[in-house]
Amino acid sequence: MNCKKRRASAALAAASVMFLAACSADRVMTPLDTPTPLVSPQIVSAATVVVPGTPAGSFTDFIANNSGRGRTEFWDQISADNTASVLTCNIGFYASGTMQSGCQNESAGSTANQGGYTKYYGDGPGSRDATAFAFAGSFDYVVTLKGSYAGNTSEVGWYTRVGSVITPHPVADWSNKVIGTSVTISTGGATWGFYIKNGSLTTTGGCAGTAYYCSEADGGFSTTPFQQFALFVNAAQTAFLVGAEDNQLEVLPNGFYRDSDYNDYIWSVTPTPSVCDFMTFGRTQIVAANGSDVVISGNAGGNSPQGGILGNFLVKVGGEQYNLQDIAFYGPITSGVFAGADYPNARRIVGTTREGVAVEIRIYDGSEPGRLADAVYVKIGVTEPLGALGVSLDRGNIQYHPQCRGPQG
Repeated sequence: MNCKKRRASAALAAASVMFLAACSADRVMTPLDTPTPLVSPQIVSAATVVVPGTPAGSFTDFIANNSGRGRTEFWDQISADNTASVLTCNIGFYASGTMQSGCQNESAGSTANQGGYTKYYGDGPGSRDATAFAFAGSFDYVVTLKGSYAGNTSEVGWYTRVGSVITPHPVADWSNKVIGTSVTISTGGATWGFYIKNGSLTTTGGCAGTAYYCSEADGGFSTTPFQQFALFVNAAQTAFLVGAEDNQLEVLPNGFYRDSDYNDYIWSVTPTPSVCDFMTFGRTQIVAANGSDVVISGNAGGNSPQGGILGNFLVKVGGEQYNLQDIAFYGPITSGVFAGADYPNARRIVGTTREGVAVEIRIYDGSEPGRLADAVYVKIGVTEPLGALGVSLDRGNIQYHPQCRGPQG
């Protein structure tokens, strides 16, 4: 069927509505046979996400068994949170999902979040030493406090480094052990890491002033600056676990280590490709299955100087229109309509009108001409006027722009 849009005469109006509805049904969007990506997506992996220190660390398999850091992993010793009947309380047991319930000082719900990580980060002979690490600023991150087994309370948070300047960003709910607290970290390119601050740590060898201990500390567990953090990765290298030690890393006279179990604060770190691009969509028009015109126009993406996301867009469905000047979300599509490698230049845009109506559009630039290759999905509240899979355009053009608009960091 030829679905090129035509102007119907009054005599053919009814037939035209049926014709357009059929065209809309025929135009359910599928990936192009030979899509031409305009942007190469960043690949999440340990090699691209983790910024090593000097000497550089590496990820190594582990078995948590309380063998002692002088023989194997630097964190793998008897925990001060052990009890007479529970002997599996250091960070390695948590990372591998073999920690028993009943460890002392647990914040409620911590043990239920354990498991899923297969390698730890270390350097030196056998990768036994604690090693420096930070995270690349070219990704965005969701960081969640998953557990805490701390008897005391520290100030914890994340920091950014620009040149030699370290800026700490404390997170009160992390410090107060509110399990499940998530923070989205997007630094605009600056390297970042974790820090811990309390009165129990030594007064020398910290970062951002001696009171702070940062994850990029390169002294390990035996020399300053002491490394208070342990890093783990899952098998797919797409998610990380960080454990913090809130006490000094000293050998006591009885041969045990002073609570060097790295389980006092525990975070999951999930990186995603960072986005600083934008899309324009100039009066794209589609006919819905019920015969109503659906028109979208506007632009979205980039960083507003006032904070937030640049752009605004208008969606018209028949006689109703939805004007969004404040965009709550703009970014890659990770699931659902237009997700996956076949849609490299698709973006999801979400906002709420001043009247309180939630609007979502998903747009795809499939190359030129737009009316043949581009596609759109619209959701107004819970209604999908173009169907659950979206459709290609009747007229207009969607254009992906790989440049970053607005402030760069």
